[in-house]
Amino acid sequence: MKQSRIIYIPKQFDHYITLPDIPGLEIYKYKTTIKGVEKPAAIMFRGKAQKPTNRYYYRDEARRDEAIQQFIDDERKVMSDRAERRAKKAAFTHNLKPGDILYSSWGYDQTNIDFYQVTQKVGKKSVKIRPIRSTVDHHDGCQSNYMIPEKNGFTGGEMLKRVTDGYNGGHWITLNSFSGASDWNGKPIRETDSYSGH
Repeated sequence: MKQSRIIYIPKQFDHYITLPDIPGLEIYKYKTTIKGVEKPAAIMFRGKAQKPTNRYYYRDEARRDEAIQQFIDDERKVMSDRAERRAKKAAFTHNLKPGDILYSSWGYDQTNIDFYQVTQKVGKKSVKIRPIRSTVDHHDGCQSNYMIPEKNGFTGGEMLKRVTDGYNGGHWITLNSFSGASDWNGKPIRETDSYSGH
């Protein structure tokens, strides 16, 4: 029993539930008096949480047991989903190759577009990329330019980056704390023009 949880646990409880396959799960069944009527109650903890996740009283014991079972089922589902994500992440390998283009869209009050070109595949999970120039494909007349990359128009040195599973089966590369790059689909991408803050 975690010391920090003790302050929430009733001094008199009827039953204590913990399960070896769900670390951190603790459930206490007890009775409480509501407006002079004794009611079945339960307090439930999950994971490393110090405070209870659920603390309710119920109309009858059947409803309490149903809530407890739902709590346990939900925790098992969370664990299963987490394990599935870990397995997917471990099994992920990218298919980027030299010459592929990635783009980054970033900015707070304006949209900036940067392009990057893959220069080398490094194992199954990493690549080297370099920033490349971009040019205006067309202007839409609404304070926006539509940009396209200039392949091999390098503007900086190589960066070694890890590739992760991106949106809709694509790739994602974290560039810094505020931006990342994903697959360019070959179409011009909107950017705020120079008259509107770019």
